[in-house]
Amino acid sequence: MIIYIFIFLADGIYDNLTNKDIIKIIWTCLRKYNKKNKNKKEVTEKICNEIINKSVEMGSGDNLSVIFIAFDNFFNNSEKIDEILKKIENKNCDLMII
Repeated sequence: MIIYIFIFLADGIYDNLTNKDIIKIIWTCLRKYNKKNKNKKEVTEKICNEIINKSVEMGSGDNLSVIFIAFDNFFNNSEKIDEILKKIENKNCDLMII
C-alpha cells in the first residue's frame, strides 16, 4: 500500500521531532479526527496544529511552519491506521520524508 502525502516543514519543527514522530502524529490525528465526520480541510488543519503544538511542547520556538497536502487515499485508509502505526513502531515500513 502506498499512501502519498506531502509535508513541508520549517527547520524549527525538526529541532525536537524526528520523521518518525511526525508520521506518528499524522496518523494518530487521522484516527482521532477523521472519525468525527470532519471535512478534509479540518482534518489537515488539525494535523498541522498538532505538529506545531508538539514542537512547542518539546521546546521548539523558531520557524514553526507546516504545509500538509494529502490525497484521497490518505483519508480513505483510516481503517488501517492501527496496522500502519504498528508497522511504524516495529520499523516494518518505509517512511520517506524529503
